[in-house]
Amino acid sequence: DARLTTTNDNYHMIRSRFHADFWYQDKVRLFAEFIDARTFGQALSPQPTDVNYTDMLNLFADVKVATVKDAPVYIRFGRQELLYGSQRLISTLDWVNTRRTFQGVKGFWRTPTFDLDAFWVRPMVTQKDSFDNWDEKQEFFGLWGTYRPMKGQLADFYFLSLDDNRNRAIGSNNISGNSITNTIGSRIAGDYN
Repeated sequence: DARLTTTNDNYHMIRSRFHADFWYQDKVRLFAEFIDARTFGQALSPQPTDVNYTDMLNLFADVKVATVKDAPVYIRFGRQELLYGSQRLISTLDWVNTRRTFQGVKGFWRTPTFDLDAFWVRPMVTQKDSFDNWDEKQEFFGLWGTYRPMKGQLADFYFLSLDDNRNRAIGSNNISGNSITNTIGSRIAGDYN
């Protein structure tokens, strides 16, 4: 890691994670996961995704609200990781030391052949020396469905929307402004025959 400098920066990273997962029947779930991400021997200042001292990665509650077609419907409140499809659009960024997490609410329904998620969340801002807080200027919401007609085959269908009110430079003239990005798509994955 030289980051466009003449400094040769070889260092070590460590990430410790511990979790507790409590269920009451299949009606209520409480999940907490701690993270401590550090670097050792780094000559350059750490990247924001390198370090997060003693923080909560996940802290959420699932509550069963219904049963539809013999499959449970849950609502999840709190800090949570999101990963969908091939993880090119929404993922935990497992290759960075701190991982990506969100805070908000998600409803989900799981059946043997179909999954449906609807969520409204805000991304968490990693603060290495204090507890992370959500970014009040970004809202991310979406609807993601996965259909599995047979073993080894699936189709994802999704609508995603990011409302970014951080007044960032956009466009070729670097004019400051806010943006709303909507994405509609699908993905088919599996083996033929």
